[in-house]
Amino acid sequence: MSAEIYGVIGRFDVEGEKALGLYLRLCGKPVFVDLREDKLLEQRKQRALELSGATDALERSLESFIASNPEFRTREVVGLGIHSNDLQRTEVFWEPTGYTLIRGLAFANG
Repeated sequence: MSAEIYGVIGRFDVEGEKALGLYLRLCGKPVFVDLREDKLLEQRKQRALELSGATDALERSLESFIASNPEFRTREVVGLGIHSNDLQRTEVFWEPTGYTLIRGLAFANG
């Protein structure tokens, strides 16, 4: 993935579907941030840009989260979702399995 794609909101082919969002780099890997398209879309876009600009803080929080939750050591973050009406709540999707949250800029159990 080219560097100019990161942090740019647009429509991307994600798992065979076009989705609105942006890519950010987390621990050296691309992670898609999916945006729910509703009346809060402009605020969701701002939240996505905030996350994209805070990857250092997110990576530190992720490292701390994994240290406290060793069952996630063999998993990786593959997607984020800004779907909630609480814009400080971001869903985290893991591979091979798992679901947690980011509250503000901190990883947390769901």
